[in-house]
Amino acid sequence: VLPASLLLAYAFLDPRVDLQFVLALILLFIPLLALMRRDPMDKKFGNLIMTLFPILFLGLLAGYMVGLRILPGADGHDLPFLLLFVVAAADTGAYYGGRTLGRHPMAPRLSPRKTWEGLLVGVACAVAATFVARLWFLHSLRPLDCVILGILLAVVGSAGDLVESSLKRWAGAKDSSGLIPGHGGVLDRVDGLLFAAPVLFYYHQVMGTSAW
Repeated sequence: VLPASLLLAYAFLDPRVDLQFVLALILLFIPLLALMRRDPMDKKFGNLIMTLFPILFLGLLAGYMVGLRILPGADGHDLPFLLLFVVAAADTGAYYGGRTLGRHPMAPRLSPRKTWEGLLVGVACAVAATFVARLWFLHSLRPLDCVILGILLAVVGSAGDLVESSLKRWAGAKDSSGLIPGHGGVLDRVDGLLFAAPVLFYYHQVMGTSAW
């Protein structure tokens, strides 16, 4: 309750923060917190979550990917590619880091293969990818922004994976679809991007174009 209250208070006090996004962010994490409970979830509450969750998860968060693309100037071209590049690097690093170094599971009941060691490797890869993007095509990005964005996008992308895993767990499904065999479905490929997109969008909005 306290973190949610602080988020709402900050959204009211700072006009640069979108109150609708803060409310949606709180609602998006309710399913994850509810599904991590050890006791069985009330069926009516579970049905409510399953009704609201896809609307917010797909409708709202996917809209921020469009929002990145329609930003004026070069940002509309560079930031969507930055998002794809950094999140892909984080996912790849977390996967191989977890396979080789993983010892401590992050959320055994939701995703047994995700480990803290894998997350750290993923964060390191995301930061490195952001610096590569700075040298490659986003030359105005500051070194401090590379570090902050790398950490934020990797951590939030990993949280998106866990939220999607919690949704599948409640539904009793192993994969979100059968369109991509062996990869858990289409949603498994984009869940990290969906969560990371609003983070990148609002970081750009709050920091201002001078930061780029």
